[in-house]
Amino acid sequence: MKHSSAYHRYFQGFSEYYEEQDNGKFKINRVYTGLYYVSAQPMKQRIIRKVLLCLIWSAAVAVFLLCSANSNLINKWFLINAFQAGEIVGAVWTLSGLFNLIIQPSKLTVGQWNCSSARLRNGSLFFAVVSALASVASIVWTVNNAKPENWTIIMGYAICCGLMILENRIEAGTIYNNIMSENTVPAEAARIQ
Repeated sequence: MKHSSAYHRYFQGFSEYYEEQDNGKFKINRVYTGLYYVSAQPMKQRIIRKVLLCLIWSAAVAVFLLCSANSNLINKWFLINAFQAGEIVGAVWTLSGLFNLIIQPSKLTVGQWNCSSARLRNGSLFFAVVSALASVASIVWTVNNAKPENWTIIMGYAICCGLMILENRIEAGTIYNNIMSENTVPAEAARIQ
């Protein structure tokens, strides 16, 4: 049976087989038979890491809001507005990974790991890059327009960049052990890759 790539991403690591029911219809059974991702950290360190990641994200968003809500002329330049929109996308992307990381169990399937840890790392990296570009664009605008009061905004975007790099490095440095699932399926089961 042919499935979409989204189906394969969601059910990656699962095996599926058909089981005939009493009424003659077939039911698809999916059993996770792939590798689980389990953090090598003890529970207390995992909780501390999650709280720290939440605080870093909150600080980055607060600094971003302070910079972008400033009524300075720099915030009316179209390029800065484009970078601000990108930072909003990065903040939401990072938040979705962070939220999934918080609510997931300690044993993550491949799909759960992709929705939490991988999404958090990718979103924070995107947020950091866009913040760095906003900082550089702000420097260019400030130098061209001789407005020294913009340095606080420039530093704010640089701080956002630094915080998101820190968030990315904390999650990227987390070691996940791969543990094989103990679930079994019939021999005719198809493994979803």
